[in-house]
Order: sequence, then structure tokens, then C-alpha cells
Amino acid sequence: MIELVYISEASHPFSLDELQDLLTRARLKNASLDITGLLLYSEESQRFIQVLEGDEYEVNRIYDAIVDDPRHTNVRLLGSNKITRRDFSDWRMGFSLIDDSLPDWPGVSDFLAQSAKPGQYLSEPHQFGRQMLMFFRERLQQNRDENDASHINR
Repeated sequence: MIELVYISEASHPFSLDELQDLLTRARLKNASLDITGLLLYSEESQRFIQVLEGDEYEVNRIYDAIVDDPRHTNVRLLGSNKITRRDFSDWRMGFSLIDDSLPDWPGVSDFLAQSAKPGQYLSEPHQFGRQMLMFFRERLQQNRDENDASHINR
């Protein structure tokens, strides 16, 4: 069993309808393949980061399909490691939307809405994939804080 972590840029800003369609289709497919993980999407940066966990062949097949998917650009593999346990019990999708609302859809994660403590991704013993997601969350929150501060100082 492996975990695979990648980051990509959306080829265009995703609408809520497109995100819901992506979530619904991916949950069905991943459940049928016993793939778990978490996909995070930032509306502000139009970036995805995803951890996929499962059988090495199936995870790599999904990753190859993502690389070829025209909705993704600049797909970069951050890491792929053998694991003995899963960090995620199913496959979910988290959002960082500009208006901070979270859709009430099955499979939506509040991971990006949870507060991040600086350096938390390094201080807690997690597998590589979860550390990368925590780092992504921390950077999003730092960028938001900097943007909020620059608007106040104007």
C-alpha cells in the first residue's frame, strides 16, 4: 500500500457545480477501488493538493489519469511512499472558498476551515501526506492573514 501526494493548478476557476461533480464522481470511483485520501482545493490560488492512499497500481493509475486530465495543469508529484496504515478512513474533498462557506454535500471535509498553528505540520507525528496537507492549510491561512493586514493598512 502507498500514499501519493501531488499538487496541481486548475486550468480554470472551478464553479461549485464543477466541484460537486468532481466530488461525486471521485468518491464513487475511489470507493470502488478502495482508495482513501483527501483532496483540497483553494479557490483563491486555484490549486489542488491531494493525498491518495491504497494499492500501488490503482493509486498510480489514478495519478496518471490526473496528469492527463485537462482540468489540471502543472501537476507535480510531491512524494510517493509505502505505508502500513491509512491516515484517511475514506476519500473526501476540502475547500477553501473565497466566501468561507462550505457546501453541505456528502464527502465534504472541513480540514481547511480548521485553524492551523505555525509549524504544526512538523511538530506532530504524521505521515508525509498529512504533513503536506497541513503545510498547505498553514500557507493558505498565512496568505489570508497577510491580505487582511494589507487591506487594513490601506
